[in-house]
Amino acid sequence: MKPFLLLLLTTVGFAQTINLTGPVTVKAGNTFNLVVRLSGSNITAAQWKVRLPDEYQSTVSTNTGKTLVCTLDKTSCVLYGLNRNIIASGPIATYILRAPIEARGHVYIPLVEALGSNSLGNEVVPNLGYAVTVVNP
Repeated sequence: MKPFLLLLLTTVGFAQTINLTGPVTVKAGNTFNLVVRLSGSNITAAQWKVRLPDEYQSTVSTNTGKTLVCTLDKTSCVLYGLNRNIIASGPIATYILRAPIEARGHVYIPLVEALGSNSLGNEVVPNLGYAVTVVNP
């Protein structure tokens, strides 16, 4: 199996961010985690889209004490609760992906339309374009 390399692309300058992080290397056919991570939190709900390749099998979960609802293909998710509890900084969702055995070249997995809202429903996290790229060295 040939190894893959995940490169993290970031943006700086925001006190509150939602980003996507992943491992340094992945072998074709193996599973790996992509983590949706929150920093600088005062939000009570979040939503995002991840553009996952069709051939990648995936599941997504959370341990924030909130409810996570995603589309069947796991690309659009909303994290919410019927309370005003603030979501702590750190991981807010984890995708478990399986790279196809025949994966080759670069696979770009962007996090798009990410935002959070406070207990009043106001947007407090900017829409950032974080992404990871799977590379076959």
